Amino acid sequence: VKEKCELWIEDKENLSYTEVKQFINCKTSEALHKYFSQAGSNIENLAQSGHTSEPRDKENQTDDTEQSASLSQELQSLRASIDNLSSELNKCQQKLKDQETKNKTLEETSTKMLYATQDVDKRLNKLKEEVRNELQATFMSQCQTFSTEFKEIKEVHEKKMEDWSSEIIDLRNTISTFYQKQDGLVAEQENFKSKPRDKMLIQEDLGLYC
Repeated sequence: VKEKCELWIEDKENLSYTEVKQFINCKTSEALHKYFSQAGSNIENLAQSGHTSEPRDKENQTDDTEQSASLSQELQSLRASIDNLSSELNKCQQKLKDQETKNKTLEETSTKMLYATQDVDKRLNKLKEEVRNELQATFMSQCQTFSTEFKEIKEVHEKKMEDWSSEIIDLRNTISTFYQKQDGLVAEQENFKSKPRDKMLIQEDLGLYC
């Protein structure tokens, strides 16, 4: 019993606290039953020997004395064994109580650690959610800013393209007008060359004014 209890305390026996306690109670009952049965049998034999009506001689009386002494010694040995067993049982029970206290303390510590872990998990999840929301808000803000800037750049670019297109149209119109005037001058020059007499008359008329 002592060995099994010590092994259980050292976690070398795969038994629960209830199973160990039941084992101790069973073994204690068996031992007490055995010892008291043996003691009762010896006492009964002694009582029968002491109350017999047959005459006893000195040799029989000597045997009874020796038997009584032996029985007394056995009773003393039984008491010593019972005392020793009781002491061992008390030690085992104390160890069991200590172990039960340790288990209770360990269970309380485990519960506290579990609550602490759950609290840490909640805080981490909350922090993750806050960071996620903050990042999302920052990203959306940056996207909005980029979209606004891109829109402004696009508007400026489109305005420049419109201005360039207008300038190109004006330039084309100017060039077209220039070519038209050039064609007119060329035509006038050709007409002037084809009328030399008229030219001379004009020169004479001009000479009168000189």
